[in-house]
Amino acid sequence: MEYTYVAIIRNSESGGYRINFPDLRGCLTRVEHESELMSYAMEILSGYIKARIDNGEDFPEPRLSLEEISINRKISVTVNVEDTIQN
Repeated sequence: MEYTYVAIIRNSESGGYRINFPDLRGCLTRVEHESELMSYAMEILSGYIKARIDNGEDFPEPRLSLEEISINRKISVTVNVEDTIQN
């Protein structure tokens, strides 16, 4: 099963960028370079979902879409839950 979540991108006060998934409380990270945004977003999202599953916890399904968020810097990130569990 695949889920697509919206990630909000903001400039970090200490340099680089912050990535935050508003549908997933506590799912965030920071990267140095813009070229790292998508790979780090996929990594943190997969890790978040895997940790929830490993702990026997549910994770929220996506609620927000790109169109619903007025912030200019955002990306959508898709995760395959079956692949996440196997890794």
